[in-house]
Order: sequence, then C-alpha cells, then structure tokens
Amino acid sequence: MPRWLKFVILAFILLLIGSIPLAMQFENGSIEGFITDQNGPVAGASVEARNVMSGAIWRKSSDAKGYYKIEEVRAGRYSLWVQAKNHNSAWIQRIVVDHGQHVHVDVNLTRGNPDTTTTMR
Repeated sequence: MPRWLKFVILAFILLLIGSIPLAMQFENGSIEGFITDQNGPVAGASVEARNVMSGAIWRKSSDAKGYYKIEEVRAGRYSLWVQAKNHNSAWIQRIVVDHGQHVHVDVNLTRGNPDTTTTMR
C-alpha cells in the first residue's frame, strides 16, 4: 500500500474520531410525564417548558391519559409551567436535561382557583 494512502486513511480516521464529541453536543433530549389530580389523569393540560438560559419555549398539551412529551429540547436547565382548567397551576423551577437524556416529570395538580400557583422542586 502506498505511503500517501496510509496517510489519507489515518487522517480520515482521526477526523471521524474528532467529530464524535461535536455530534454528541447536538443530541437533543425530551421532557415527559403525566399530569394528574386527585381524580386521575388531567386531559388538555397546558405544559410549557422554558430554557432558563436561552428563554426558548416549548408548549404541549396532555392527552386523554394525562401524558405529555416535549421533544427535541437541547441540553440545559428548564422550568416547567403546567395549567389546566379548574385547577391550580404548577411551576417546577428546575429540570436539568443532559445530552440525549429523556427526563420524566409527573405533575399532580389540585382542583381549585386557577389563579393560584403551586411551586414544586
């Protein structure tokens, strides 16, 4: 095998190995869970995740089983705001998503005045 071809192959392998950390940097994660109250699942609850550093916002609604999933969130710190009709809203101040991590956060709402907020940690 010619010497120059060995050099090209070695350079190509080194470039591939060097690109792995860069590719992992952009691997997104998700935040998912169930919204419930004392009677069971809460359908149609509004779930808002906000990146604390960038201010980027993702919004989803819970399905008939109270399940929500916010996908394609970048690694970072998030706060979660959950609201539903005839329920107190809930605010989770700190959720940390690492590269490619799927974080599970269940929220239990209480029935009552929708203008009241429960802070969870």
